[in-house]
Amino acid sequence: MKLKSIKSFQKNYSQSNAMETKLTKKKQDEKCRLVCQLDSVLTKLSSESTVHVLIVKTSDGGMISLQWANKDKSLPEIGNVLYVEFLDQKTDTNSDVTLDIEISDLQVLVSSYDISYLDMLFHHAEQPRDLIRLLQFIERIHDERIKQLLTELFQEKDIAVPFITLPASHNHHHNFAGGLLLHSIECAELIETTAYSTLATCEADLTLATALLHDLGKVETMNPANKRQFVPHEALTLLLIEPFLMKLQKQWQQGADALRAMLSFLMGNNQFPQFPGLVLVKMADQFSSSIAARKMAFEGVPKHFYFSRLQTPSATQFFNRLTVS
Repeated sequence: MKLKSIKSFQKNYSQSNAMETKLTKKKQDEKCRLVCQLDSVLTKLSSESTVHVLIVKTSDGGMISLQWANKDKSLPEIGNVLYVEFLDQKTDTNSDVTLDIEISDLQVLVSSYDISYLDMLFHHAEQPRDLIRLLQFIERIHDERIKQLLTELFQEKDIAVPFITLPASHNHHHNFAGGLLLHSIECAELIETTAYSTLATCEADLTLATALLHDLGKVETMNPANKRQFVPHEALTLLLIEPFLMKLQKQWQQGADALRAMLSFLMGNNQFPQFPGLVLVKMADQFSSSIAARKMAFEGVPKHFYFSRLQTPSATQFFNRLTVS
């Protein structure tokens, strides 16, 4: 699969300090993305509908007026950072000013990053929903030391941008733009409940961090411009995360060493890991990969077929599925 350049993922728009702003014109079926902060809310009431007008501040300090016909009547709080998508851009025939921008989706973002950095991430992300899942997952980490490590790690643009845009493999599972992010967050979410219910909180957090970061080295190996193909991605994961582990080590040496050990174990085949949570990580990795591979195998296959196979340059994998509900 030929990858698009990172620049091709960007959704460009222009902003001004006016309340109603001229936006870059796009095809009507293409979603525009915006990260902003809610400044104020006006409500328009009629016999037929209730429409909320959200006055938001953009990352460059500009102000935009957005319409949101929210049926459940719940509103974000003033000061919330929002991710919004909008489709319709009704333009005044006598000017180029865009009026009545209608929101198609709105999400409140809870994150330690500032608006400008979030704006950059969302305009690179191929799948914004998966990026939201990543941000939410980091905020759910209980141990502040591990949360800080993950936050600072993804504050590095050279790590974060390829992590959210590259595929997880060339010919196998999640081999599409954004696949690395999807696979990584799937693995972490799959084991989250079990980890917290069976392990001490700090060990559960380390286990979840391992699940999230187990393929981090692929930001190097899956990059078409990168020459580091002789080094396994597992080793590159440790290399990339080491500066952040050194910082963690000053606060919590045992935690830093435990995370090193967990990420190192994934390169071996020991039967009994020193940290049982690694069994969960391996299970989640295999489950996420298997589901994605089976989906590839049955792509384009009639619904009544219960058997298919996935042919890759290195192997042939056979899959079954149930054809009755």
